[in-house]
Order: sequence, then C-alpha cells, then structure tokens
Amino acid sequence: PVAELSLMLSIALRFVPLLMDETQKIMNAQKSRGMSFSTGGPIKRAKAIVPLLIPLFVGALQRALDLANAMEVFFCYQKGPSTFGMEILSNTKNSRPDYIREEALMISRIVVAIDGSEAAQRAVDFSVELAKKFDARIDIVNVIQYPTITYYDSDQSFYDSLVQRMTNTASAKLDEAAAVVKDAEIAVDTHVLQGDARFVLADQVPEQLSPDLIVMGKTGTNIVMRVFMGSTARYVSEHAETSVLLVQ
Repeated sequence: PVAELSLMLSIALRFVPLLMDETQKIMNAQKSRGMSFSTGGPIKRAKAIVPLLIPLFVGALQRALDLANAMEVFFCYQKGPSTFGMEILSNTKNSRPDYIREEALMISRIVVAIDGSEAAQRAVDFSVELAKKFDARIDIVNVIQYPTITYYDSDQSFYDSLVQRMTNTASAKLDEAAAVVKDAEIAVDTHVLQGDARFVLADQVPEQLSPDLIVMGKTGTNIVMRVFMGSTARYVSEHAETSVLLVQ
C-alpha cells in the first residue's frame, strides 16, 4: 500500500493551494455582497463562516470527483474480469470507436444503461457504433428506484400515481434512446427495471440479459450520492462479472 498512500498524500498536498485560492475567492465574493468576517462577536463571526464553508465544501467535492473520474478513465482502479477487456481507443471529439484490437472478443449483445443524462446519451451513441462494427443487438435499460414511504390506506392512490409517473418517465427516456438505435437499423429492446441501479446493473442485468458488454455514462447521479455512496458506474465496473465500458 505504499504506492497508494504516497499517491493519496501527493494529491492531498496538491489540493491545499487550490483550496486556499478558492477560499480567498469566496471570501472576496461574500465581502462584495456586504458580508464581514472580522466584525461582531464570536457567534456572529461563526455564522459568517457558514456561507464560506458550504461553497468551499461543495467545490472541494466536485474537484475530487473530477479527479476520480479522470483516474478511472486511465484505469487506475482496474480490477479483474469486471473491467473492459477490449482495448478501445476513442476519438474525444465525437466519442466514436476508432480502433479495436484484432484479438478483441466478439460482441453479440450490448446493454446500455441510461438515466436521461448527457453522458447516457453519449453511451447510446457509442454503443450504436460498436453494434455496427460487431453486428450486435442492443438492450437499453433504465433503472428506477421507487420511493419507499409510509402511507395510510387513503394515500395508496397517491403512491400508485407517483410510481406510475416515474415508470412513464423512464419509458419515455427509453423510447427516445431506442429511436436513435432504430435509426441505425440495429435490433433493440428496452427494459424498465426497479431497484438500486448499482446492484441491478452489476447483478440482475448480467443474469437476466447475459450481455457481452455493459456500456454506461460515467456521470448521472448527484454529487452527494456519488461521494457518500459511490458512483453507479464505478460500482458496476468493479463488481459486474460482465465486461463494462464507461463512456466519458
């Protein structure tokens, strides 16, 4: 673990000047709005720090996530068979696969996970190009987590309507993505699945659909969920038995 600890220490030290600079910028912005950090009693000064700490904390998390995404792109967390086994070099301008090693495994079925984000749309476009190259079919999956709430019998209709709206939204997103695939004259099926996206994509999808490859966008969930629960893309890439391709 010496190398990992050294890397962590190096990254932490590089963050210090960035955070100091960010702190100064936020303080200047708050002062321009009339905020004072040096007047008043201890309680007033403590309250004045809150508008400084919140954007600083959020900014630090975003920088950390951006760095983690960059490291994932370069396979810093490559583990076992769950990582993508075919070396694909993509053109960063249009995310089209330009080269696939001749010894790469053949692909007959691709699963694309979408959530309505721009990264998911890029994953769909990338999958279309792969499907053309390998004459593969595509399954598009949208995983929704139904709300877990306590309700009285009289509120059952509200819960049902909420679930129905979520399902309809997911179906609409699938139809949009499927239209892109159909325009390329590629066989496609859509699936609305329920549960935690991490576990559904890592366990349920490989078991039910038996894909040769799972394609996902690298972002989509909000910053808090990604920090404290981990990104869906990273979890799936580390735990799925099927090969996983993450599209930036």
